[in-house]
Amino acid sequence: MVTVAGNGYRENEIIRVEFGSNTNRAITPMLTIVTSDGSWTTTWTVDTQPFGTTTITATDELASVSKLYTILPEIILVTPGNGTVGSMVTVAGNGYGTGKQIRLEFGSV
Repeated sequence: MVTVAGNGYRENEIIRVEFGSNTNRAITPMLTIVTSDGSWTTTWTVDTQPFGTTTITATDELASVSKLYTILPEIILVTPGNGTVGSMVTVAGNGYGTGKQIRLEFGSV
């Protein structure tokens, strides 16, 4: 989960929050409304996309502010959880670069 918050905005202003570039859009842009104290907050789950740095941008009628966010690779599945010598093991992950070679190490090295 990613939570982004801002303050110093005008009450009831609509803030458009975008994650990633046009070619690597993780989610549809979200809209959130500024509260009476000038702040806003929005939360979402990062979907599957390649490892690396991307941008979170918050935009209102007057300005746009961006911050960097790093996507980390992750192993999401190892199955079966145990087995005997010769057992077939499946490993799955996400967040790795497209077309990149992945090196898996199994056991002690």
